[in-house]
Amino acid sequence: MSQSDLLVQALKQLLKSQNLTYREVAKHLHLSEASIKRMFANSQLTLERIDAICEFLGIEISDLLQKMQQMSKRITQLTLEQEKIIVSNRRLCLVTICVVNRWSVKDILNYYNLTEHECIQYLAELDKIKIIELLPKNKIKLLISSNFVWIPNGPIQKFFQQYILNDFIESDFRHENEEMICQFGMLTSESNALFRKKLRQLAEEFLILKEQDSGESINNRIGHACVLMIRPWAPAIFKEFIKV
Repeated sequence: MSQSDLLVQALKQLLKSQNLTYREVAKHLHLSEASIKRMFANSQLTLERIDAICEFLGIEISDLLQKMQQMSKRITQLTLEQEKIIVSNRRLCLVTICVVNRWSVKDILNYYNLTEHECIQYLAELDKIKIIELLPKNKIKLLISSNFVWIPNGPIQKFFQQYILNDFIESDFRHENEEMICQFGMLTSESNALFRKKLRQLAEEFLILKEQDSGESINNRIGHACVLMIRPWAPAIFKEFIKV
């Protein structure tokens, strides 16, 4: 994550912690709400506006920098051994997904068929491998970043491809909260690089929204998956027609 993106995410979390909205920020800065949303979405905030937002939040810029530092210390990629351990046990994998999405022990026990003893055992395992810190009264401190990335072709990616991807795409995508857009065309390498950059920005926005919503009750949150893909490709069914 770039420093500008990290700054924006830190500001968003600070706004959320005070239950402040973009509309209220816009009013303080004498701008439209649409302008504020665009600035945050594009990570285009001048020093003057950052200072004004900090004033609105009642904090110093040093407090914002401290928040950024706290966020940047989180682990952004797991080790091979950590990934292997997580996918080695389905229930441990389930608990990992829950804690990454900021579920409490109570939430997990209310939703899944696990005993409290089992749940604490799995959390202790995650504590042991430094994914979380298990605090007194079974409070959970997440040690990995919300935008941590899988090891390319590593255990988690292979697990996803083997057990989850086909299940995910087995839908007609006609429901109100579903969307599938499939485009096919020919691009230069420069256009490919530009589009991949935009995909990464969009994925970052998904994670920012996930982080913003993490404080909501799980009754108000629904599990979502967002798969963004692009690669040089031609349908295999046509390969027999290609001249060698």
